[in-house]
Amino acid sequence: MTAKPEFNYVTFIDAPREKVWQALTDPEFTKRYWFNSTVESDWKEGSEYTFRVPDDKDGERVVLTGKIIKVDKPKELVYQFTAPWNEAVRDEDSTVQFLLEEIEGMTKLSVRRYRRHSRSSARRRRPAAPRLSPGAGPAGLPRPAGKTAPRPAPAAGRWSSRV
Repeated sequence: MTAKPEFNYVTFIDAPREKVWQALTDPEFTKRYWFNSTVESDWKEGSEYTFRVPDDKDGERVVLTGKIIKVDKPKELVYQFTAPWNEAVRDEDSTVQFLLEEIEGMTKLSVRRYRRHSRSSARRRRPAAPRLSPGAGPAGLPRPAGKTAPRPAPAAGRWSSRV
């Protein structure tokens, strides 16, 4: 993909990439690793897919739908998605890319999200936060002398799990 992703998350999973691919595409596995959701698709380019979760009201609720853009089993999976239950993002054009690379018996999984906002969601977005000067405190007020806010440690973005 040529655009810059909104985020790029990388993790290492102690399993062969075929097993990780199965966790991304097989309903029995997605139920375990995708918040109890099951996925329905034939996983062919151009096909549709649907993620559903159990719902107390009517049995199941659709949480993600979209179109499959690219399938290169077990190396890469790309699909567009929308969350029809969430009015704030329902009409956004989002794409997710999963890259699976086998490294020393583990799988390096990179998840990249690309998003273009629709016109209607752009109107609902909050205005950008004001820029603060380095010495400013909350609401742009100066900090008391000698007091600085602690900086959070950067997130590692890497962890290991088993499939």
